[in-house]
Amino acid sequence: MIDQLRQEQGFPVVPMCHVLGVSKSGYYAWRNRKPSARKLEDERLKVAIKAAHERGRGTYGPKKIQEELVDIEKM
Repeated sequence: MIDQLRQEQGFPVVPMCHVLGVSKSGYYAWRNRKPSARKLEDERLKVAIKAAHERGRGTYGPKKIQEELVDIEKM
């Protein structure tokens, strides 16, 4: 939320941290943290899901996409 408001509206970080009850150092620690393994896996899955959907010409539903992803993981 802080990043979004800072980028879109130009609000300063320090007052937003104060209003939201977040320390400035905590905000910057969060902002500079490397993505977790879970986040990286989620991003990888998003790409795989979009690719499977495109291969199905937009007609594959969730069940078919999941089946295709399982088949890809077995390879």
